Amino acid sequence: MNKIKVVTFLLLLSTLTLSCSQEVDSKPAAQNGVLDLRNWDYSKEAPITLNGEWELYWQELYNHDDFTSGTVDKSKRILTDYKSWNGNTVNGEKLKGFGFGTYRLNMFLGVLSEPIALQVGLIDSAYELEINGEIYRQIGKVGITGKTSEGSTLLNVIDLKADSNNLEIIIRVSNYHSRKGGPWSDLIFGSEQQIRKLVQRKSRQDYFMFGAFIIMSISYAMLYISRYKERVNQFFSLFCIVIALRVLVQGGAPYLLQYFPGLSWTIRHGLELSTVYIGLLLFMSFINTLFKGCFFKYELKTAAVIAVTFSFSAFFLPPIINSWLIAIFQVLLFIAGVQIIWILINNIRKRNKNALILLVGGLILYFTVLNDILYSIGKLNTFYMIPFGMLIFILFQDHILSMSFFNAHSLISRQKHQLELRNIEYLQEIENRLIIEEELRKSNQDLLVARSAIIHGLAKIAEYRDSDTGAHLNRIQEYNVLLASELAKSEYYHDYITDEYIEDLYLSSILHDIGKVGVPDSILLKPGALTAKEFEKIKLHTLIGGDTLTSIEKDLKEKTFLTLAKDIAYMHHEKWDGSGYPYGLSGKEIPLSSRITAVSDVYDALTSERVYKSPITHEKTVEMIRTESGKHFDPDIVDAFLKVSDTFKKLKIEVSDN
Repeated sequence: MNKIKVVTFLLLLSTLTLSCSQEVDSKPAAQNGVLDLRNWDYSKEAPITLNGEWELYWQELYNHDDFTSGTVDKSKRILTDYKSWNGNTVNGEKLKGFGFGTYRLNMFLGVLSEPIALQVGLIDSAYELEINGEIYRQIGKVGITGKTSEGSTLLNVIDLKADSNNLEIIIRVSNYHSRKGGPWSDLIFGSEQQIRKLVQRKSRQDYFMFGAFIIMSISYAMLYISRYKERVNQFFSLFCIVIALRVLVQGGAPYLLQYFPGLSWTIRHGLELSTVYIGLLLFMSFINTLFKGCFFKYELKTAAVIAVTFSFSAFFLPPIINSWLIAIFQVLLFIAGVQIIWILINNIRKRNKNALILLVGGLILYFTVLNDILYSIGKLNTFYMIPFGMLIFILFQDHILSMSFFNAHSLISRQKHQLELRNIEYLQEIENRLIIEEELRKSNQDLLVARSAIIHGLAKIAEYRDSDTGAHLNRIQEYNVLLASELAKSEYYHDYITDEYIEDLYLSSILHDIGKVGVPDSILLKPGALTAKEFEKIKLHTLIGGDTLTSIEKDLKEKTFLTLAKDIAYMHHEKWDGSGYPYGLSGKEIPLSSRITAVSDVYDALTSERVYKSPITHEKTVEMIRTESGKHFDPDIVDAFLKVSDTFKKLKIEVSDN
């Protein structure tokens, strides 16, 4: 699979490289200002570049008539390649960028069987193209001073009139806005069909590049939106947009001029430069995000300031300043490239698998950047390669992305399989747990039944000792639940009296008189009034009951309903005003469960028949309890009792001694 990818990549790279070579041949070459093509079959051969010795007349603007009339000063003629005049020597002085001059070439053609054409390369200056005395193209405004000259940049295809077998090509150039003057790239000659094919091929390549970068940008933008806002995808998406824009604006922005014919050279030139400045900033941000802060903060801030400042200058400062700024930026670009490569090498040392792939793509991109820098200053006779380097780098980045998705998919598949196995195990475990839970539920139910039986058994001990109590214990349970439920409606007791509390109160209140088993029958069953000594003995049932339940609770070693039962047994005869027994507690010193049971116990005692008294009516009992509010009973509980007193009366009848 990897071999197939490598072969596919190499084929794509080879195709792109070959397609960009423009299939031109550099021979024959001009000699002494003359190019002899009489033996050159240009209809069959590839188009040729007009290389060799051109005539250059420095600081002169000559036309066809000047040469035919003999007014040209031949002493000012120098022979040079068709390229920038920078570095040529005139009168012992090396030429710099500023100035003007005339390039001239005489061509002898063979038999012309089809139309011919020229492709004028990049000239970042104002120029006029004259062939056989006829002006074919005028770009910018050619002048002898900076005030009379206006720069421009544009690639052109020019159809020629083949009136004779001789062509005199005169190109007048002036430059007062760039460090490099004169033509920057080749002039290509061939049949019209061949030249058009070259232009169309170049257009297809550029549109292909533009479309590829836009698609990449959209893809990474969607990844940024969908994958948790990962900024590495955001920066790479913006970077692709900038590179796509550069494809359209480099070389004078001929594609933009098709849709915006009035677009000024200043704007086109500014766009071309700013894409370089902003592109580097976005690429550094992409690398910094990808490798988690590999740049220092001041480096990114400096890059941002440079990108914004230089971009601003590209639109608003004079072209000559921008030509120097781009030279400075090329140095910074070289330094940044070295630093990025070093970062990738360091990450390879850290065993980052992606760094090796990016290093290969980064080196290719870096070499294309170096190529473009050297090509722009005339040190290489190639072409602009950054878009191709970027496309290759994006392919490497996409390989990383596809591998991450592949690895993620593989991981998900493995996890899915493991999850399915776990689900089977969990289902089996759930089934086993349900069986155990059912067994525990039955055991718990049996335990509850046993506990209830034990509680009732303990309570019945006291009931059997005192035959007059009858259903007293059961009514106390119901009364307590009724009072607690009513109290729970108040804001003060709402959080304290829970369903669990009411359930424990129900279970425990039946044991409130269990201590009576320790009271002699002679006192417990005495039909008449008790003596003071006998009453003291009967009061001991609270301590006997409480101590018994305390002993049981200690053996259980955990807090249960017996905690409430113990409190009720000890203190259900305590009174709100402190006059009760056995401890003489008052107010909220008395547990709530005991205060509730006190009301329920007194109500049931007063309305029930005992061996020592007759029952009192419900109404009179209610009035007596109302009177004892704040004395015997807690006022809050009395208020609750008064609200549900009618229900007390119904329970008294329903849970009767019979």
